[in-house]
Amino acid sequence: MTKTTTSTNMNERVREIAAIQRQLADLLNAAGAKVRELEIAMSDKANELEDLVTRRGSRHAAAEIAEAFTEYRVDTGELNSRLIDAIERRGHEVFPPRYDAIRPDWKIIENRA
Repeated sequence: MTKTTTSTNMNERVREIAAIQRQLADLLNAAGAKVRELEIAMSDKANELEDLVTRRGSRHAAAEIAEAFTEYRVDTGELNSRLIDAIERRGHEVFPPRYDAIRPDWKIIENRA
C-alpha cells in the first residue's frame, strides 16, 4: 500500500467519524428540544394542579391528586415543589413516592452556556 493510499484511507475514516458525530449531535439536539417541550408542558400541568389545590379551594383536590400520583406512578420529584408542598400541607404524603415511579433509563442534559 502506498503512502497516498494510506493517507486517503485514513482521511476517509476521519470523514466518516465526523459524519457520525454530526448525526449524533443532530439527534441529541432534536431529542433535547422535544424533552424541553415536554418539560414545559409538564410544568404547565403541575401549575394548573397547584391552582386547583390552593386558589380554587377544592376540598378534595389534594387527596385526588395524591391518589392519582400513586395510581399512575408519577415521579413527583420531577414536579414543582409548590404543588408538592400544597398537597402535603393538606395531609397527603406524595414525596418521596410510595411506589416505583416512572423513570427513564437515561437523561439528556443540556448545556445552555
